[in-house]
Amino acid sequence: RSAPAAALVAAARARRGTVEDVFRETHAHAPKSCDKCNLAGASSVSMSLSQIARTLVLSVAWFSTAQDPADVAALLDFVNTDELDPRRAFSDRGNREKPLRLTALVVFQDNHYTAFVRGAGVDSWAWHDRGAIVVCVGGYRGVVAKCCCEKPRAPMLPYLLIYDLPAGSPRANFASATPNNRGGYSAPPPYNKR
Repeated sequence: RSAPAAALVAAARARRGTVEDVFRETHAHAPKSCDKCNLAGASSVSMSLSQIARTLVLSVAWFSTAQDPADVAALLDFVNTDELDPRRAFSDRGNREKPLRLTALVVFQDNHYTAFVRGAGVDSWAWHDRGAIVVCVGGYRGVVAKCCCEKPRAPMLPYLLIYDLPAGSPRANFASATPNNRGGYSAPPPYNKR
């Protein structure tokens, strides 16, 4: 699923709607011809999830790399949620039975991609760049500062938003992984159904 960064920034600045609303509404305005009956012309598209996704990856479309750092900060604040309902990103019917939280961000700056990954702590984030891992001081606020405040370079633009089950959920293996002393992550113990 993809949405324009401008739509996410506008929703953040207007303090209206949710991340799910922006992604769903973006695709509601993209009708297509019918694959089943071959009806020519535009038909509205309706999608629903029959099963909750364990991980949801959302793409942010930027139309320029010359962005105002304040817009990037507004977008980052807007997408940082522990309550994303994956069904509502596709349909206006959701039930929040298994909300997802922002677990990782892939960002783009100067023809280079890097990632911020949430650790096992309450608000611990690490920046991954070419094999190096740097802990972000200040938790998610540190992520926002790193993305927006490195003058004179352009801000780091969020490109992929990765939402996963919160740590402690029975199926949240990635989110509960812990950093090891070799610059990687150790897998959590296997989940045993009882």
